[in-house]
Amino acid sequence: MSLATIINELWRFFKDNIVRILIGALVISVITVGARYFITDILLSDRQEAADYLEDVYTQEPSSFKAVVTIEDGQIFSNPHLFDDYFTSPQVVEAVEETTGIEFQETIDSEKTLELFKTPTFRGSISAVRDNASGVFIFRVLAGKTAEENLAIANAYRDLLASGEIPFMDNQFADITLEPVIGEVLDTEEYLSLPTVETLSVYRSNNARSLIVYGVLGFVVGLILTSGIVFLQRLRKSKINYAFEYAWDLDDQHILVHSSHEGAVYNVQDAIRIPAVNLRWIVSQSALSEDFEDTNDSSERFISKLQEVKSDEQAPKQIVIVIQANHTEKRWLKDQMTMATLYNVPLKLVHVY
Repeated sequence: MSLATIINELWRFFKDNIVRILIGALVISVITVGARYFITDILLSDRQEAADYLEDVYTQEPSSFKAVVTIEDGQIFSNPHLFDDYFTSPQVVEAVEETTGIEFQETIDSEKTLELFKTPTFRGSISAVRDNASGVFIFRVLAGKTAEENLAIANAYRDLLASGEIPFMDNQFADITLEPVIGEVLDTEEYLSLPTVETLSVYRSNNARSLIVYGVLGFVVGLILTSGIVFLQRLRKSKINYAFEYAWDLDDQHILVHSSHEGAVYNVQDAIRIPAVNLRWIVSQSALSEDFEDTNDSSERFISKLQEVKSDEQAPKQIVIVIQANHTEKRWLKDQMTMATLYNVPLKLVHVY
């Protein structure tokens, strides 16, 4: 088989089926956009509400304070996560809400709705991180609806920490090194565990840009998928249209001829009759043009299948098998190529499309 021929035929295949492929790609693109909308805005509507709420919260300025926590023997306590886990426990949140008059449990619940649980990579709206260089704990509050609410909540947690009235602080002491202030005191690009508006990017509702991205992605996938389906459908057909639907040996001659070109009859004839030989068998499942077959040339014999040849006939010098697109059957071609090899003469395949 010739690689150049296969590439040429694949290109012809895509040109012939471009409308079907494009329609299929557009349908899949529309389905992709529709599925995106259905999943995010209908099935996950509760998540969307939680994401919208958190987006309002996360756009506010946080409030932070710093503290050094030491153990009784003077060593610095090194696990800040123990504190923010305790600070977000239901009973502590309820107590802080009662003290401040600010309700922020919904912020913590919304994070749970989005499965934003406290992990080493995400600490949530009430978070604590440790400065590895100094051992200082930085407590960050981003749970209120305004910066002032965040400051009030941070002050309540500051007082709780300084009071030492925390179950696991019997042998620990907290020294406040920075009183609660409004504003970001941490580099959120360095401390990726801190929540920001970008944390919610995956949960944002459908917008024009998002739908365009999914539409383009669906279109590309649709092109590939539809092309594959159309290609497989082509391979399952019983009649040949393209050269990639059959195989031939490297020793065999293979010629593609376009029948619709001007003067195509002569082009087909030239492809079949050149070079001149003493006896040529022309094998075609379907009849060729009357002008072509109506000849008195004794060096040519037209045959519909090689099985019709009688055993006492003179063997040819060349066998030409004519493949007519959408007329020649794959099974017939396979049988004729198998029979042709038995004559041990040059074999030429002329594919007319």
